[in-house]
Amino acid sequence: MFAVVRGIIQSGLLHATEIKIDYEVFRLHHTFTVGFLLAFFVIVTTKQFVGEPIECDITQEGTEDLINTYCWIHSTYVIPKAFYKE
Repeated sequence: MFAVVRGIIQSGLLHATEIKIDYEVFRLHHTFTVGFLLAFFVIVTTKQFVGEPIECDITQEGTEDLINTYCWIHSTYVIPKAFYKE
């Protein structure tokens, strides 16, 4: 019985042909588009893990960690004149 079923499957009677609704050029376009988007995604997100993603301008020594933490939390930057205003 199994040999009969295997023979039917191998003969191609139950095999559905692949339906293609676009041409090779269009498949090439969306394949490369996905590839480019993924490549640029990796490039942009790598900036968060390599180097210093946020660097605030500071003029006073000893407060670098404090100001960088402030900039990171509030997604902003510091203008030194306004920060040290009296």
